[in-house]
Amino acid sequence: MEIFGVNYQIVRVKEDKFFGIRKEWIEETPVSTTDKEKTVIDCLDKPHNAGGIIEVAKAIKNSSLNYRQLMAYALRIDNFAVVRRPGYLCDKMDVPINLPSPRSKKYLLLDPTMPAKGENDPKWRLVINHDALLTESPE
Repeated sequence: MEIFGVNYQIVRVKEDKFFGIRKEWIEETPVSTTDKEKTVIDCLDKPHNAGGIIEVAKAIKNSSLNYRQLMAYALRIDNFAVVRRPGYLCDKMDVPINLPSPRSKKYLLLDPTMPAKGENDPKWRLVINHDALLTESPE
C-alpha cells in the first residue's frame, strides 16, 4: 500500500507479541506505538521488515535504549534468534547486556536477509553472514 509516496506493508503479529505498546497522540487522534526497545526487538524478530541487521545494529549502537528492558523483551518474544542476535551485536559493540547463551547446537543466521555463508560464532551459535559487522562500526 502506498500513502503519500511512501510504501507500507501490513504485517500480522501474533497476539502474544503485543507488548511494549504505548499510546501517542497525533493531534486529537490516539495512535498505538511500540517503545524503542520493543521496536528493536521487532526488527530483530523480522529483520527483512527493518532494512536488515545493519539497521538494527545502528539502532542498538546509537539509541538511548534501556538495555535491561531490551533484554527482558528479547527473552519474552519466544524466538531464539531474537536472543542470539542482540547478544552477538552487543558483544561486538561493547554494549552491556546479559542474555543467556543458546542451548541449541543449531546455528541460525545473523541476518536472514543475506546468503547463508560466513563465519560461525560458537558463543551465540550464529552464522555471521554480514561482513560489514566485522569490518566497520555502525554509525
